[in-house]
Amino acid sequence: MAAQMEGDRDTDPINENSVNDLSLEEADENILNCLERIERNSGVRGGKPTITRALSALNPVVQSFGLSPEQLTQLLDIILAGKIDDVTTRKLIKLMLPRQQVPEICAIKILGCLGRQLSFACQMSGHSGYGNCMPKPVFDQPELVVI
Repeated sequence: MAAQMEGDRDTDPINENSVNDLSLEEADENILNCLERIERNSGVRGGKPTITRALSALNPVVQSFGLSPEQLTQLLDIILAGKIDDVTTRKLIKLMLPRQQVPEICAIKILGCLGRQLSFACQMSGHSGYGNCMPKPVFDQPELVVI
């Protein structure tokens, strides 16, 4: 593990000038490397500095290029694993900038996570009418009746 973390120290964060010089393929490779470093060091004692450096390198690249659907899914998996601290999690959430359409699986994972985090009272209000916690659904079309 020490050798693994040593290898992570060799990469310096990318500055804004060098981001402008990257091609899309180079940006994708950089994003993949940073996400792998974050994932590899999540929940590891002493991994916080490596995660912080990877996050510093990731930020300008994602701000310029956005994330592909696969990268967005990988970032979401890292966030939902719950192995990193709240501050880093918030920073990662702010980096969820899609390059194109958001994959359905990402929306499903986010909604599933939100559903588990609702209080019992809010969950029950959804079953026994509509309470203050959940908005009433708006239907554009009449309901279909299955016979």
